[in-house]
Amino acid sequence: MPGRDNHRGMMLKEWILKIQQDSDHYCSNTWKYHISGNVLELSILPQFTKNKQVYRSSVITIGQVLRAISCKIEDAESHFLIQSFPSIESPEIIASIRMDKNSYHNDSFPSCDPEYDKTSMLSRVETISGLYQFSLKKSDPPEDQFIPEGVDKNNHTWYALISKFDNPFTWLNVGYWKETLLRGCREQLETQKPPNLIDFCKCNTANRPVWKLPDNGKLQALIAIEK
Repeated sequence: MPGRDNHRGMMLKEWILKIQQDSDHYCSNTWKYHISGNVLELSILPQFTKNKQVYRSSVITIGQVLRAISCKIEDAESHFLIQSFPSIESPEIIASIRMDKNSYHNDSFPSCDPEYDKTSMLSRVETISGLYQFSLKKSDPPEDQFIPEGVDKNNHTWYALISKFDNPFTWLNVGYWKETLLRGCREQLETQKPPNLIDFCKCNTANRPVWKLPDNGKLQALIAIEK
């Protein structure tokens, strides 16, 4: 019904505005939103669609936003449906998420066993990475330009997050993975401090480092776990 859709639209707007305010985490300067009824559409600003590095980073961020919004929808005891990359002719439109009270559709994200976060940090990262179809490989530390401020590269064990493919659908999944690892859903991960992640979205360089990976895997991120 139109009235209920408008109410859901108001809820979506409240949530997305709060997300935009957290600009350090959600990098809100490269993407925008549009709400129509009970549907939230997320797109990249047109001036960034031809910059591959910014485009990749923006898709990752939108993945984070979708994950965060989906949790809010579930908290409201509603359902959601995500449609990714709906138009080849409009590469700036990344995805839309629809909020319904009663729907047999539910674009669910993978969930972890409630006991997993009581194990080691490495086990936690391995579990979440596997759920999102990524693998981990122990790695040497990266060059200094990639290391976040305050992270002692010699006091951490480094792991590469590896994917089989390297395309916008992969990057969206990196965003889901990143948000799950750093923020969780419904505060279920607060018992552990998140690891340090490098997804090559806030670096001075425009490119990910080129490393030889097993089975021609694609490097998506680096994880630093304190020794």
